[in-house]
Amino acid sequence: MKKLILLCLISSFGIMANAQVEIGTATNFTEIEGDGTIGFNGAATVWDDYVVPLASVKLKGTDLAKWETFIGNINQYNFEENKLEVAGLSIQMPHSWNGTAIHPHIHWSPEDDGAGDVIWAIEYTWVNYNSETQYVFPAAETLTATASVNGDSHKYLIASFGPITPLTGSENPQDNVSSILLIRLYRNGTSNDDTYAKGAFALSFDIHYEKNTVGSRQEYIK
Repeated sequence: MKKLILLCLISSFGIMANAQVEIGTATNFTEIEGDGTIGFNGAATVWDDYVVPLASVKLKGTDLAKWETFIGNINQYNFEENKLEVAGLSIQMPHSWNGTAIHPHIHWSPEDDGAGDVIWAIEYTWVNYNSETQYVFPAAETLTATASVNGDSHKYLIASFGPITPLTGSENPQDNVSSILLIRLYRNGTSNDDTYAKGAFALSFDIHYEKNTVGSRQEYIK
């Protein structure tokens, strides 16, 4: 049966050496190029996570999240109330990324059953790598996410910071291969809008990104 299906596919698409194959509709299709490279077009693109476990981030200075008991003997970083506590992390975008907007999130859990809002924030700078033209990291920008708590002790919650649109063009593009984001993640417990009076355990940080290839065609060129 498998051989029959394969023969039908070969017959239907007329696959030949060095030929391009498109499977799908005219605008939404998976493409196998003549050199064997696989790409996704239109609705055929797929999404993935770039995950940074919070247990692996770097902490420096005095305003730091505390490594405290979460469940049983399992510890996680607890970002306390009425403080501005920070953690640093970095992300290198995968070669499969298609250069469109990315969507950062914080995965977290409240310390108790209280109610209120937690103000999460990221300060970031983002630059692309180019083997011929080296770019300078631009001025940092900040995004915030308001996360509500209402009797959610130790529940698994996600707060979204909204999309980040990459820069394009020659000035400081971020739509190529191996671009780097440097991120300062923090809870702004000193904000009047942060009204949750207990700690917020940060479990993981991730970026949703869209993929249009399996990888890049060359080491530093998409």
